Amino acid sequence: MVLAISLPVWEAPLAAAENLSRVYDWIEANFGFAFIWAAVGATIFLLWLALSRHGTRTLGGENATPEFSTFSWIGMLFCAGIGASIMYWSAHEWAFYVDQPPFGAERGSLLAKEWASTYGLFHWGVPAWALYCVPAVTIGWVFCSERTGQLRFSTSLTGLFGAKFADTLGGRLVDVFFIIGLIGGTGTSLGLATPMLTALIAELGWLPQGFISSFIVLMVCTGIVVVSVYLGLDKGIRRLSEVNAWLAIGFCVFVLITGPTAFLLNTATNNLGLLLDGTIRMMTWTEPFGGNGFVGDWTVFYWAWWIAYAPFVGLFVARISYGRSLREMVFGLLGYGTAGGALYYLTLGTSAMWHDMQGLAPILEAVRAGTPDIGVAAFIGSMPLNPLPLLVFLVTAVIFVATTYDSSSFAIASAATQNLAYDDQPPRWQRIFWAFGIMVLPVTLLVIREAGGDALKAIQSLVLVVALPIMLICVLSCVSLVKSLNQQDSQPP
Repeated sequence: MVLAISLPVWEAPLAAAENLSRVYDWIEANFGFAFIWAAVGATIFLLWLALSRHGTRTLGGENATPEFSTFSWIGMLFCAGIGASIMYWSAHEWAFYVDQPPFGAERGSLLAKEWASTYGLFHWGVPAWALYCVPAVTIGWVFCSERTGQLRFSTSLTGLFGAKFADTLGGRLVDVFFIIGLIGGTGTSLGLATPMLTALIAELGWLPQGFISSFIVLMVCTGIVVVSVYLGLDKGIRRLSEVNAWLAIGFCVFVLITGPTAFLLNTATNNLGLLLDGTIRMMTWTEPFGGNGFVGDWTVFYWAWWIAYAPFVGLFVARISYGRSLREMVFGLLGYGTAGGALYYLTLGTSAMWHDMQGLAPILEAVRAGTPDIGVAAFIGSMPLNPLPLLVFLVTAVIFVATTYDSSSFAIASAATQNLAYDDQPPRWQRIFWAFGIMVLPVTLLVIREAGGDALKAIQSLVLVVALPIMLICVLSCVSLVKSLNQQDSQPP
């Protein structure tokens, strides 16, 4: 299926990019409001669940204890859910918003810059992580507590359709949508991260820019995944995630200390105030009376991206959350996830904006030229003590990519494995197979970019298409979870 989608793109990349753009415009015009309501609904539902009597329910039963430490748990869920995308977008997302500002602000104005430095916090904040959290709690409850399902997306519908649903045609169809969505979501992340990694390596002088170099980078990341797969979930993903969490935190602290510290702190204070003041408006804004297309190009795209990725994060978080309460899962994902995203945007993103305004790194110029990855590399290269920041940023990004690959292949292999018990892991050969299978889509996006097509628009179109059916399934899974919890309440002790 992946090859069936990719081969025509390889043959005619420019035509494929144009067709994908038309698909995006049609879906956004007709279903954009649904993605807005999905984020609103997910946030409301999860807050209700966490604060209700059901919030104290523990995955695995009252006597269950967590399998991983809190730090390892946070590191794994953040690395799986965010990957290298946070490093890519936080450094230059603001540049898109300066040129295409929200709420009618004038392009390049002071108000545009204020919103530009703030909106990333929203797109990577509570509503986004709420979209991740829905499958995590719905799958986790059935898989860990009721022990009636397998580690599949279809397991989340057990409360509505019964314990055997995963083995029916409907259940298999749900899992197929999950696999397609994950390949699309992961391919999006890796398709964006790979050119950035290549640009960082080129900035160090190790490889030239170009398609061949990007392909080599992909193969190296896949090799790291093979090693992680061999080590397994506990020794592989857990250790990589812990190392990466410390590297990510350390790099942000380095940026704060060596960068324009006063400017970063002042801007962070202003951004948080602007975010708190405008959150409700940002969550429900649809540009009904016209505008510059900001909502359709960015908010709808982001919510679709998170939805396409959500079942994968749900399966993975469900697997590592045994012994944790539903309340802990909700506030953990919403709290720690949002805090991690904010840390990058308030340090790396704001520092990048300052470097651009001071003429130290041409990020805005690079974005306008369609090469934001080169702008990101130039920004990191302009930091003090180079090449140390470039090396640390590169290593952190590579590990992010590797953990995303590994976690994704783990989730797909779990969905494709029949009768996978809680204590079991999918076969190594399946995880390696899917790691290489996922790589096909990033290569396709590189082909579009190499041919001069709009790779970003192609990426946006892809995630919008795969997110539509997954969004409906997530709504049904919420109903299924509530039914399961209420049924357990009615059972005699």
